[in-house]
Amino acid sequence: MDFSEWESERAEEPEYWNPEPLQLYTPFDLTDADVLFPHVNPAPVDEALTEAIRERIDDLMPSKEEKDGLASFIRGVTTTVEDAMRKNETMDGIGIEEIRAVGSHRKGTILAGHGVGDVVVVFSEWPTFAAVEKLASRIEEALKGDEPDQDVVVFSRDGSRFTLACEDLQIVVYSCCLANKMRTNDDDEEGGSENQIASEDVDLGLAAIRHVRWMDENVTDMDVKLLARLLKDIRLRVPQLSIITSWQCEVLAHHLIYAHPRAPLPIGDAFRRFFSIMAAGFFLPDSTGIADPCEDVLTPQQQEEITATCGALLRLLAMGGHREILGHVPDFKCDFSAPLEYRGIQMVPTVRRLHVATS
Repeated sequence: MDFSEWESERAEEPEYWNPEPLQLYTPFDLTDADVLFPHVNPAPVDEALTEAIRERIDDLMPSKEEKDGLASFIRGVTTTVEDAMRKNETMDGIGIEEIRAVGSHRKGTILAGHGVGDVVVVFSEWPTFAAVEKLASRIEEALKGDEPDQDVVVFSRDGSRFTLACEDLQIVVYSCCLANKMRTNDDDEEGGSENQIASEDVDLGLAAIRHVRWMDENVTDMDVKLLARLLKDIRLRVPQLSIITSWQCEVLAHHLIYAHPRAPLPIGDAFRRFFSIMAAGFFLPDSTGIADPCEDVLTPQQQEEITATCGALLRLLAMGGHREILGHVPDFKCDFSAPLEYRGIQMVPTVRRLHVATS
């Protein structure tokens, strides 16, 4: 093909050769606007909202018995794996490098009544299904031997992870290997062998480790963890927000309190700011609102649903419905699958179904 033919083909494919430039936009943030346009008088403090938030936080804090019970369960699993490491035991011929506690319990954002802990077992090589199965059996046998009166069972085996259950407590055990071990295997066999767990499953454990590291390095203020608990609770009670992950709640809580010239913001102001910026398109495509420090997992349709729902919740908050949003009114359900009535007002979030073209 000569140059003239190449130029003609290029002209026939304008979308490929001349892509539209990325148009980023900054969502409107009322909290930032307070700095640009200061009030003549000090902004009023919403004492009712602050008090309702404190009450809800007390409800969401796990009891000492819950925390101690889960910590003891995690310690038993950790001790078992460390014992296998000390004895140089292998799982299907694969050694174990280390075990780390991860998840909400490790980060200090766990909710009351959610007795689920998480640990990650890092193998020396890309783990196989047989290695994960042997690890599960090894832990189950050891825990039953240590506590014969307790019924420890393994269930929900799913790729790289399995769940240990004892009474009302559960521990999810993830299996992974270091990223350089995955690259070495990719060089030998593209995508790993059939006996090895999928790379996507390995990434789950690596992501959990990254999340803990980021929290340790960036979060020292207890208000961030308290606000993260509030956001997690809301996503559990509002079906349309259930697609927000626990990790996203934690990153958002840090942003809401610290990404501001007057940081740190009081928890009440940060709570109100959440609905304001989300309704303004904080999670929509091309928004400059926030960059996930670890990964991006939301689809455009999920972003649209979150934005529309938070817009309705913001209006509910403006009309004095903070106790309903926080869950202080058990009979009030924040479910926008149908029109929601509050004080005679019909509230309906407008959710557009996006059709994203794929090539």
